[in-house]
Formats: sequence, structure tokens, C-alpha cells
Amino acid sequence: MTRSNTMRALALVSTVALLAGCGGGAGAGGSLGLPTQPVNNAKPASATFIVKIPAKASSSSTRRPHYITSNVKSIDFTVAQPGNAALGFYTFYTLTSQSNNCTTSASGLTCSLQVQAAPGTDTFTVNLYDATEPGQGFIVATGFVSATISAQSSNTITIITDGVPTLANIGLGNPYPSTGTATSTPVTLNIADADGDIIVGSYDMPLALTDSDTSGATTLSKTSLAQASDATGVTLN
Repeated sequence: MTRSNTMRALALVSTVALLAGCGGGAGAGGSLGLPTQPVNNAKPASATFIVKIPAKASSSSTRRPHYITSNVKSIDFTVAQPGNAALGFYTFYTLTSQSNNCTTSASGLTCSLQVQAAPGTDTFTVNLYDATEPGQGFIVATGFVSATISAQSSNTITIITDGVPTLANIGLGNPYPSTGTATSTPVTLNIADADGDIIVGSYDMPLALTDSDTSGATTLSKTSLAQASDATGVTLN
């Protein structure tokens, strides 16, 4: 793993203020997918998500568990209401220092994004990309949450995004263990996204860890990894 940036591509904390009857688009600098028209003349609420993208790390030892990876350049939101396909919305944003909805500081980029949602119980799915346009890059993190949206009051929603494992660096603490006697050696595991950023936190799906030796002479202490902490303490026996 040669990338020096080890920011976590995991946590997206979004503050959502909903205004009854407000339409709302992406605003200047945003690229907005056209939403489907809701049925029953339901008026969508306007949700504001605050997304913070950290500046590039200057040290490979820097890890901040509650930040998005600094390689994130765009985001999309898919909002759906179970049982009512007509109440669905899709919004896409480019997240760069040139975007009118983003401001730059020494700590990174802060973007205020408008997302439409129908009043009621909605599901929010968010994807974070390492490219400025959809379909041109990789999804480096994804998240999902279900929330009840009230058109009469402000609502706060937190979405925790999971890193999408794409690369793995695996090593043995002792690459030449003794034979003929019972022994164990630690297994070093670094799981990263498509950009080589080490994921610190949960993965979007469990990873299976297998031993190709079918003789039974060797075994692994763990065979499933759901999050980065599961990768600690793994031994080959």
C-alpha cells in the first residue's frame, strides 16, 4: 500500500432542514438529476445536507475516523418511499473548490447540498465517487438510512457511509515459520478503496478470508471481516 493518504472514507454526517412545499434544485454549481413527479400532488420538502471533505493528509499516519476520504469529488443521493415508486428523487453533485455550493478552508471542503424528499418514511442512499462525473470513477463509500420526514418541522439525519473494499495488502509477521511444530504468526491486513486509501471502519459488505491450504495443516483465526477492527489480531496457525 503506497498511498500516503489514509483518511477514512466512512462517515458522512448530514444535517437536514426540511421546508414544507419548497421545491429546490441543486443550485449554482450543482448537477441535478431530474426527479420523478410525486403522485397525489404531494409537495416535496427541501433537505440540506452538509458534507465535509478533508484536505489531503501530509502524513501517512493520519487517520480521522469521522471524515470522508479526501479523494471524494462527487456525490449522489437516491431518495425513495417504500411502496410508492412515484415518490422518488435523484440528485447528483460535483464536489470541488470550483462548485458554488462548496467553500474551501485549510481543513478541507465544506459543501451545502439541497436534496428533495417526500414527507413520510423515506430511504436515503448516498454514494461517494472519486470522479467529478457519474460513471467515470469508482464508488469509494456508500451508505443507507431510513428516516421519517416531517414537512412541518426541521429534521436531522445522520448517514454513516461504509468504505467499499477494492484493494488488499496482506502480509505475514513471520514469512518463514517453523515446520513440524505448532506455531502461529500474525497476519497483517490493510483493506483499501479503489484509490488506495485504507478504510478505517466498516465495509459495505463482509469480506471472506480464506486459506488456500486444504490439507488442514494451517488455519486462520478469523474467516470473515466486517470492519477494519476485525483485521487486527488475525493469526495464521
